[in-house]
Amino acid sequence: LVNLTLGNLRPNETVTVILEIVAGVEVRDDGWRFRFPFTVAPCYHPRALMAEPSPGVGEIQLPEKEFGDLLLPQWHEDASVLHGVGFDLWVESPVELKSVASPSHALSVRFVKKRGARIQLALAQDVPNRDLIVEARTHREFLGVFGGKAPDERSYFAAVIPSAVFGKPGKSSRRVVFVLDTSGSMGGPPIQHAVRACEAMIGLLTEDDEFGMVAFDNGVRKFRGELVRATAAVREQALSFLRGLRAGGGTELLRGIRAGLELLCGQGDLLLITDGQVFGTEDIVSKLAASTVRIHCLGIGSASQDRFLSSLSRMTGGVSRFLSPRERVDSAAIELFASTTCPVATDLRVTSTDTRLLVSPKPPARLYPGTPLVIFASGLADSGSVLKISWRAGDEQKRLSLPVRNGAGRDGEIVKLLQGARLITDCETRLASVTPSDSRTERQFKRLELLLERFSQAYGLASRRMALVAVIQREGDEPGQIPKTQVVPVGLPESISFESYFAHRPRREQLLETAISHMECSLRTMRPSVPLRGLAEVLAKEAASLHPAAAETLGLRKPDLRSQISRIESDGGLPGKSLEERTLASVLLLLALVQAGNTLREGPLQTRVRQLVDFLTEASKGLPERLQRIVAEVLRRVSAGERIRGPWGYLLERLDETDADKVWAEIEKRLGPLFQLWTLMSMIRGWQQRG
Repeated sequence: LVNLTLGNLRPNETVTVILEIVAGVEVRDDGWRFRFPFTVAPCYHPRALMAEPSPGVGEIQLPEKEFGDLLLPQWHEDASVLHGVGFDLWVESPVELKSVASPSHALSVRFVKKRGARIQLALAQDVPNRDLIVEARTHREFLGVFGGKAPDERSYFAAVIPSAVFGKPGKSSRRVVFVLDTSGSMGGPPIQHAVRACEAMIGLLTEDDEFGMVAFDNGVRKFRGELVRATAAVREQALSFLRGLRAGGGTELLRGIRAGLELLCGQGDLLLITDGQVFGTEDIVSKLAASTVRIHCLGIGSASQDRFLSSLSRMTGGVSRFLSPRERVDSAAIELFASTTCPVATDLRVTSTDTRLLVSPKPPARLYPGTPLVIFASGLADSGSVLKISWRAGDEQKRLSLPVRNGAGRDGEIVKLLQGARLITDCETRLASVTPSDSRTERQFKRLELLLERFSQAYGLASRRMALVAVIQREGDEPGQIPKTQVVPVGLPESISFESYFAHRPRREQLLETAISHMECSLRTMRPSVPLRGLAEVLAKEAASLHPAAAETLGLRKPDLRSQISRIESDGGLPGKSLEERTLASVLLLLALVQAGNTLREGPLQTRVRQLVDFLTEASKGLPERLQRIVAEVLRRVSAGERIRGPWGYLLERLDETDADKVWAEIEKRLGPLFQLWTLMSMIRGWQQRG
């Protein structure tokens, strides 16, 4: 994380910022996948201070000794109150494109000359609560070298070689440990996806394989204390262990990985399934880089941590994939697991016929199926240079030569930036692994710092040792003025529960106590004719709505809003015996839809929200004055995109068994004390006017 600071701005001045982000892509044999960050996820640190200064707004403060003056944004649970986002992309491909799609956003795609595509957001704008993911597939695999001269007169090249060129993987029994993140940030869809991914991979094991399983949050739970044979009975026991996991607690990722490494005893593969949302990631990578175990990562989340997970995999000789919670995870898990079975090439080496063309960073020693080999090279090379690749496929030694030609256009500059970003990332990881404790380590630390500075200067990219800053001086500037700091808030990623970071998650006993207490307080709101069991169910559901974490723990299903939507009549309101009954039911459905993320402008059910608003605007005219004020305030807040928290869906399902006056009072109470005071004053004025 870095702070981007805009300084020397005048009041009410409009400033346009053009920010160039250098990001790698996840390359595959038949295409590529690209992530662009639209938000940032809150992350776990054992000494971080987390607070909720106002409802639905979270803040994190990191220890200054470790993170310096890094400023973190506020996280808004409701991202619709923030800015809107959009995109307009031009995509080029070296070979003919087969498809371009996004699992994260609705796209409008227009292909141009088979190798290019114009990609735009299909909606007018979207909520900034998830990263943009673009995935392209090509008609054939790309094999070749692209690049050329950059403005500094040096040549920069990238070679891409599909894994199929190196041969087919062999067959061997597996030694594998699945390490599953069950921390609080994985609550909801992520933990469900992670469990399904594990189930899919366990289904691929044979009785010749040995496996283990570790689940971690603040602590560590093991399926067995050692690796076991993957017999049918043991696999079924492992599935039962998986289905009993629940999300909660902090993300002690390093502890979970080390528990998995202990089971493998230095030999085999470790498959990590996590959202990767932890601070101090470079320290984690540096501590695991020397591991003899290959660490493969399956990341799941709406906000990008793929840089960390790909670095962790690359440093240990593994492979990585990163999915959004909207994607189908079982097929991706099977693909990842299949690509870690056995490498298609070992002892990989790359050299150049031209000594002035240097290959850097060093390519991986192993290559797995499905992932191509990517080589970066740079120098004052001629067009006649050749890259020579050698490797071992089983017992056979093989070779391949690729000619290098200086291309035209911006390819050379683009490859330069990609190479520089990779070198800086790797150097920062090495720097994090060195602690200056004596003269030898201090010299090593200083050498790495100087190397990092040289990389930043040569490639024009910021790093931990060098920030690139531009200051504009203008006439009328007043020296000594104290600048005003304004931190821009971000939207909480859609896959993360707000309570997992910024609010207390009660334990089961506390949740049950809350439900019982709420039942006692709410007895007056229910009709005496309701059976006790039904009463307990309704009130427990209402208590669960006060603590979103409680619904799963208490075994309660969410209200079925879609069945309620299907009851909407032609005039836009729900049915009822009277106008007041129809209005109350329609208000409850409107509040429930808005609480679920639908507004007049956003969400899949925005059309239904608009229907309900139109109906209530007309219907409320025939209600008593007090109810008119309540409906008008609800409509005002809905129009502003504001959520009003409450058990609206549960109340709507039991409306026939509930005192309507008590429900109106509950809505009025949730609108806040200021509205209640305003209502009371209006009533007093009305009494005064009537004498």
